[in-house]
Amino acid sequence: MQRQRWFADSNRSVLVMAALLMVYSALKGLRFPNLWSYTHYLFNYDVGFVKRGLIGELIRYFDVPVMLSYVFFCVFSFAVVIAILTLLIHLAGRALRDGDIYRTFCVLVFATSVALVMLTHTVGYFDHLGLLVTLLVLTVRGWRLKAALASVLFPLALLAHEAALVLYFPVLFVMFYRDWDDHPTSAKVVFLTLFTLVCVALTYAVSHAVLPYETVSQLYSTTQQQHGITLRQDAYDVLHRVVGDNLLIMQDHWQTVNYRGGLMASALAALPTAFFISALTMAYMHQLNQCRISKVLAILASYAPLVLHIAAWDAPRFNSQVIMSSFLVFLIVASSNAPSILLSSRHQWLATAVFVGLMIFNLTLTLALFDGYQIRHFPFPAHQHYLQSVLDGDMPILQIPSR
Repeated sequence: MQRQRWFADSNRSVLVMAALLMVYSALKGLRFPNLWSYTHYLFNYDVGFVKRGLIGELIRYFDVPVMLSYVFFCVFSFAVVIAILTLLIHLAGRALRDGDIYRTFCVLVFATSVALVMLTHTVGYFDHLGLLVTLLVLTVRGWRLKAALASVLFPLALLAHEAALVLYFPVLFVMFYRDWDDHPTSAKVVFLTLFTLVCVALTYAVSHAVLPYETVSQLYSTTQQQHGITLRQDAYDVLHRVVGDNLLIMQDHWQTVNYRGGLMASALAALPTAFFISALTMAYMHQLNQCRISKVLAILASYAPLVLHIAAWDAPRFNSQVIMSSFLVFLIVASSNAPSILLSSRHQWLATAVFVGLMIFNLTLTLALFDGYQIRHFPFPAHQHYLQSVLDGDMPILQIPSR
């Protein structure tokens, strides 16, 4: 037992280490929001109910012109990412309070993973709002407050990006199901049933809210003229496509060698970390004598993002999301005062060896990201060049990207 709690007297040091590693991983993918995300930011309901139009509609309601600018969008996007990182660090601190070595392994492996690289690399993407809501629900105490936050905020996150149903709803379902399983009441059953039906129905409505192609083309031209900036025309495709259209497009993508190669590379970069976190999560659930249904739901929630490979082509993003989902499920289990895992000496050494191997792998990983970017490494020469150019007056603080 003493060996398994060897971090018990230094939890704060471990948390500081984890926080620094999270920031380091975030720097490896850091960039300004791309034009794809900014283009979606400008969507609203002016021409009818459309996908991903909630944020733009709120901006149109407040009628503050500066809120439509790329500068404001950057501030908003980075504020969301900073809030996510802050909540992740806070929840990691909760998980580390017990001092169990395997909780430490999970937190540190996650802190070095490609999930955080992709988080900052996709800054501005609206599915981050679903992650932020999920983290808020995990953070607050008490079933009633969790249910209230989820029932109000998560449907709004679905209006911002419908993929939140696949990425984060399963995690919330696991959390509420476990709470019902521990303290069953009819109110919890009714809430979980209604919450599920509302989220599924809303996602169905959003995903089928499409406009005629001619209307979308005119909207693109009008919006671009209003803002005097070259927007991503392909970002408007979501406004006239339904899921079935994407399925047909993905059939062609799966036939290309480049796509399959990128898919496999990003899977190899992400899945080992997810498997490790899931394995330790299952071990904790076994210690808690959790039923088989709870374990199956935890696995399904952890790997639900892989379903998006069927209908969308952001392979590195979806594979890295598996790490995030696995870690969120781990945080749910770790908040249950799970006892320390009792492993045999052989399995202790195996877990330690895998942990060390994953830390080295994650810290040295090189992977192609989006828009021609690669994972960056210390001492981050590209970041240094940007800062030096800004200080020398050779470059503005904020540059609108080409894509």
